[in-house]
Amino acid sequence: LTSPAAPALPQIPESCGTSSYSPNTARFASTSVCAGDADNNMSDPPCVFAGRRVKERLLVLTLALCVLPSISVAGKKKPKSTDRCSTCDAFVKKFGVGLVRTKGQSSGSGNTEWEETRGIKYDTSEARLYDVLDTACSKSDMKCSALMETNEEWIEDWWRSDARSEDMQVLRKALCVEHTKHCCDEGFYGKSCKPCPGDTAGICSGHGKCGGSGTRSGKGACKCDAGYIGKRCAKCANLYFKQPNDTASLGFTCESCDDACAKSCTGTGRAACEQCATGFEMGTLPSENNGKATGCVDVDECTSGTSECSTGKYCVNTEGNYTCADCNKACHPDDGCTGPGPDMCSEDSCADGYLFESESGACVDIDECKDDSDAKSACATGEYCMNTAGGHDCRKCHAACVLEDGCTGPSPQHCNACADGWEIPVDRERGCTDTDECSTAPCAEHMTCSNTQGSYQCSCDAPRKMVEGKCIVVSEVDQESETSSGDLANEPEAKDEL
Repeated sequence: LTSPAAPALPQIPESCGTSSYSPNTARFASTSVCAGDADNNMSDPPCVFAGRRVKERLLVLTLALCVLPSISVAGKKKPKSTDRCSTCDAFVKKFGVGLVRTKGQSSGSGNTEWEETRGIKYDTSEARLYDVLDTACSKSDMKCSALMETNEEWIEDWWRSDARSEDMQVLRKALCVEHTKHCCDEGFYGKSCKPCPGDTAGICSGHGKCGGSGTRSGKGACKCDAGYIGKRCAKCANLYFKQPNDTASLGFTCESCDDACAKSCTGTGRAACEQCATGFEMGTLPSENNGKATGCVDVDECTSGTSECSTGKYCVNTEGNYTCADCNKACHPDDGCTGPGPDMCSEDSCADGYLFESESGACVDIDECKDDSDAKSACATGEYCMNTAGGHDCRKCHAACVLEDGCTGPSPQHCNACADGWEIPVDRERGCTDTDECSTAPCAEHMTCSNTQGSYQCSCDAPRKMVEGKCIVVSEVDQESETSSGDLANEPEAKDEL
């Protein structure tokens, strides 16, 4: 394999000073001062930019020497025309961003005085051009860098010419379309930039996109918007009808038919259907023309017997279709139901824990916790029976109850006997209420009693604090603390013994 020939580097005028290039930072440092100018004023414009050109071409050359040989090993591939056009478009876009960024600025190279002396403004100077080109391609974008390097002289000539413009559409046409021939104008496609299909209504009649438009690729076929078909997207697709519209590009728009229609229709509504979709059939439309209109009406699959719901589910009709929903849990799963409620169980067949009640015509819950039920007696001592829909639970009695004696429900009023801290109210024969232990003054002096559920608490009266089980005034506590600290401070220091 042989490395590609290195492109010739521009010659730096002899009047320019010395320059240095650092591959580590990929920056070109110029220390040039044009000879014969005591005030450091540059008399030759190429002297300003030669170093910058060398830097850019060295960078492109480095990338080429490192990357191109590896491409040759795999086989050289010509870039696709779409890639070349997208690269050029991206360059033009970044170029425009750079123009906006630098508009109204002064030369960053310190040449403002030189430009003003010679009647050259920064906005139209080459200094601005190269400030823009500095950011037109990222360092990793080889395609963009190659494009800029190849067409650098053309870009400079365009910038100096009367054709120069800050309208990026002008630059795109001049560079991407006419000079490099990487792109076409919008509305044109292919190698020779053929016009996209269309007429006075526009490209693809204004209702589609031209394949390859603006590039040197593609076949120019219209990809039509929803509802439109044809080579120029000038016809309505199936299930769409023409709706006259004077403001539309074609004089009409394509509107969708009703969901009840199949293939085609003549207008809006189900009366305009020429055929009916699955789940609909021709019939009388009660909501149109006083019930005399004919059109597509919904088929009730649930009453027609065409539904296929599995056992344990019932049919629910929907527009053009149906769904299957779960039966009420009161119905026996093996026999199913005909509707959503417990009164819709098939053959009056109820699930376990339910019983058919002839008076209501529904399956009702069995209360397993009645006094004579086996479920109630099955709960352990200290538990009570809680009826649930279709079953029951055994739950622990309240803490107010003596567990050995049990209870009949969840609250203290359901206790058969009271635990410590609870007592049977004087006006009742059963049930428990909290005992107010504070009524007997159980707390010591300087303490306040607070009653709690099933117990009580004693706390020191302010400003006393609890110290070793006694309520002591705060000052006494502080004195004891100071005494303890003083005793410790007066103790002789311990000495190490040999």
